[in-house]
Amino acid sequence: MQKKLGAIDAMTFRGDQEFLDELNKKHGLLDAAIVFAPADIVTDMAIKSVKKGGLIVIATVGKNPTFFAFEEKTIRGTVIGSTKDMEQVIKICDENKLSVITETFPLEKANEVLKKLKDSKIQARAVLIP
Repeated sequence: MQKKLGAIDAMTFRGDQEFLDELNKKHGLLDAAIVFAPADIVTDMAIKSVKKGGLIVIATVGKNPTFFAFEEKTIRGTVIGSTKDMEQVIKICDENKLSVITETFPLEKANEVLKKLKDSKIQARAVLIP
């Protein structure tokens, strides 16, 4: 799905050294990473995946990440955005004919959907419908 949307490459997250080794082999360490997943293991892996002097933006809530100052990386936190920010995002999407790919699920399946998200089984934005 990611390549269909224009990504040069896509890797499935695994919270282990093998993932880091594969990333380094294919691309080297990253210049930057943005974390949207509310899972501390993802935040920690993003920090490990960014090279010295790189930037990590954490756009979710979690525990304090594992980080050592001598790694010389910048970590920033952000909120997802205000109503005004979201209006601007919608305007940009409309002007550029961008769309959001979603999968919808009945609200009663919320626990199953959370499990699918955790297991990377959803390739789009999951939306629960009451």
